[in-house]
Amino acid sequence: MPSATVAAPTETYSAMPSNRLKRDNTNVIVDASTPKADESDSVKRPRLADSDPFGHNMFKAYVKTTLDEAEKHNTEQVNTLISKLSLNDGHESLSSEHKAAIIKALTSEIGRLDKQIYAPLITALLDIKWTRESREFMNIYASFITVLVSAIPRWSTMVTNKLILDFTRENTDIHHSVLKYILALLPTASSSLPATFQKHFPHKSDNTKYIIRYISNLLRVVSYAPQVRTSVWALIMEKTVELDVELQEDLEDDDDDEEIEDDMDKSDEEDEEENIKQTSLKELIGANDNDTDNEEDDNDMMSDTSEYNVESMDMTTAVVRHKLDAVMTLLLNHLDSSLSHDQIESGDGQLLFVTLQNLFKTYVLSTYRTTSVQYLLFWASHANPVLMDAFLASLIETALSPNENMEKRLKAMQYISSFIARAKGLSQTQIIFTISILASWLSAYIEEREAEVDSVAGGGMGKFKMFYSVTQTMMYIFCFRHALLRKEHVKKTQSTSGGSDELDGLKIESSDSQWVCDLDKLFRRLIITKFNPLRYCRRTVVSMFAQIAQKEDLVYCFTVMEQNRLGQPTLSATSTPTTTAANTPNVGGVDVLWKKSQDFVMMDAYFPFDPLSLPTCKERIQSMYVEWNDVANDSDSGSEDYDNDDDDDDDDDDEDDE
Repeated sequence: MPSATVAAPTETYSAMPSNRLKRDNTNVIVDASTPKADESDSVKRPRLADSDPFGHNMFKAYVKTTLDEAEKHNTEQVNTLISKLSLNDGHESLSSEHKAAIIKALTSEIGRLDKQIYAPLITALLDIKWTRESREFMNIYASFITVLVSAIPRWSTMVTNKLILDFTRENTDIHHSVLKYILALLPTASSSLPATFQKHFPHKSDNTKYIIRYISNLLRVVSYAPQVRTSVWALIMEKTVELDVELQEDLEDDDDDEEIEDDMDKSDEEDEEENIKQTSLKELIGANDNDTDNEEDDNDMMSDTSEYNVESMDMTTAVVRHKLDAVMTLLLNHLDSSLSHDQIESGDGQLLFVTLQNLFKTYVLSTYRTTSVQYLLFWASHANPVLMDAFLASLIETALSPNENMEKRLKAMQYISSFIARAKGLSQTQIIFTISILASWLSAYIEEREAEVDSVAGGGMGKFKMFYSVTQTMMYIFCFRHALLRKEHVKKTQSTSGGSDELDGLKIESSDSQWVCDLDKLFRRLIITKFNPLRYCRRTVVSMFAQIAQKEDLVYCFTVMEQNRLGQPTLSATSTPTTTAANTPNVGGVDVLWKKSQDFVMMDAYFPFDPLSLPTCKERIQSMYVEWNDVANDSDSGSEDYDNDDDDDDDDDDEDDE
């Protein structure tokens, strides 16, 4: 390709107006590299029509001659034009007016460009940074690329790639207009979008505003191209999980390095903190766009230094936390409107929820200990009781299905326990229904497999992981929801609501038990089975359950817990545990029951819906969230706090046993 200094033939190239900037006695023409948001700039570039009434015809003739020469195998002019179009803004480059005139002329000649010799010319045109130009230029350019795709569809992938590349910019209305037109014209063009979305998604270390804008634009595409809904949400879920995992790793590193951090240069920390600025989600999406792609860092990211506990964590961790908080807040806001009553009634909301459920199984259940991304399902399920039912049913199906792998089943059971405990929107019927299913499963499991314990030696109790997981779930749910599980409470609820058939079939009236599903009888049987769940379930859960169960007169656990501490055999299945506290340690000092190390600790201390560490999101979900303090105050269950559970010693045991 000839260099930009090669002159075109005089009779053609001389017709092109000079590209050099000129002054007159009144105004300075602004350089083409100066970004313009709109035509209201105080200093305007004179329009081509104003400066040269013959300009358009002149450029049209120039373009026609250039194409004529190229088709005669004289490519010097077209190569010179390509070189000029490819130059960065400067004294040798074409002015914006000249570019616009050439593009306009080429648009009228689009049918001739469907030849291989013009591929470099089209590539040069598609490489033009059009979003930095005036609104008039952008409209001319948008017309060109839409006509190009209409006439020569093979360029559609490159055009959509160019549009999506700009999704990190503030104003993308024109991009969506063009993309929507292309997808309507060429429905098959949507097949290339997922790969392009993936390719241009900002890296997790990029500026928060770019990530927020990009996600916002992806969701906007879904509004007019529902065929890409699943791929868009899959990408969003994947990237959000990455941020979630990084935050957890950073927090763990911060904990490990506390002593080292005490010796850090405090002046450096103060400098970093000073760089944190207040930026709302709205500002992130619509911030001033007169910036380059790499000139800013994440100094604009924090909404409030105190919210993110900057003093107690590494600045990198604070940045990641804010970034995840901003992404999650954006997604919660989007779900709020996408799962409205009207959207659910129309079916669109239900389709979105099904998509989220499927992606939850793929990306969240298979990831170790995410702490935030799962709140998308928590939030979404609260939009409608039907969605709440669907989420619960999906978790139960996964947890109790023998066809699923064990790790996924255990994770699903952890979600059941935490969701039932924390979701304020759950009805009493939904809670009791879940309890009844788990109670039936436990009873059947004991009948079928208790005899196997006699043949297990040493640490072989791991084969009963699912049993311990379900038992721990029942204990955890009881700690949070025991007030709703008394029959008298159920009857009172039904009488005040005018009667209900919702609980029919759950056997809440069977026997003389005070508890639905005969929970007292179930737990009395559970704690003395050969499985010995009080030994192998999580220490914190067992301790709290023992206290609340004694206070509520459900079951007395401390005798068995003491026997476990002393290494004595548990009570036989035919005996009845005492229901008094005689000759047992003080309830307030239950930790003494755990001084003797266990041969292994089975259950993981992971409760997915423990309190969020993202301040903005936490505030958003507050109205639909059950706090442990509210439960503890009602039950007067002691000082231990589920919302600040930390069984570090047990975590070490878990690693050894797994």
